[in-house]
Amino acid sequence: ELLGAEAASALLRLSVLSAYLPASGQLLSAAEAVEAVSGTGKYSDAEAEIFSNIALLPCDGLIIAADFDASASGVEGGFEPVLYPAEDTRALLGLCQSRPPAPRVLNIPCGCGVLGLAALKYHAEHVLFVDASARAQSFARFSCHLNGLADKAAFLQLDLASPTPLAAFGGPGPF
Repeated sequence: ELLGAEAASALLRLSVLSAYLPASGQLLSAAEAVEAVSGTGKYSDAEAEIFSNIALLPCDGLIIAADFDASASGVEGGFEPVLYPAEDTRALLGLCQSRPPAPRVLNIPCGCGVLGLAALKYHAEHVLFVDASARAQSFARFSCHLNGLADKAAFLQLDLASPTPLAAFGGPGPF
C-alpha cells in the first residue's frame, strides 16, 4: 500500500523486495509476489508479507547499498549476493584519505562500490567500476547516485576470469 502496486511490482521483479506467506513460511517467487500485489494471482495482497532485500549502510561518510542477507544464494532461485563492506575493506578505506589526486581509478571487482566511491570522495576525478556480476554493477551504480557521484563514474560488466578479458578494451588475449 505504501508504494502502490506498480512500484512494488517493479521492485519485486528486480529482487529488491521479496514476499512470503507468514502462515506457511513459503517464500513466493517474484512472479507470484507480483500477482499477489496486483490482485491477479492465487495469493492475495493481504496474505503476503513483503520485505526488503537490500540494506543502506553508512560507511566512511558514504551511503552504501548492499544485499540485506548474504545467504540469499542458498535460497532456491537465489542470486549471488552483493556483500556489505567487510573489515578488510573498511581497513582499505582509511588508506583512501591519504592518496594523492588521481585523474582515473579502476575499481575491480567493484562489488557494492565502496572503494571506488571512497576514491571519488577523497582523490579521484573519475572511477571505472568493473565487475562480472550485473547485480554488483547495479548496486555500485545505485550507491553512486545515492552519494551524488554518478557523473564521475562509469560501469563495465566484465568477467576477468574469461579467456580474453582485455578484448573488452580492444587489447590482446588470451593471457
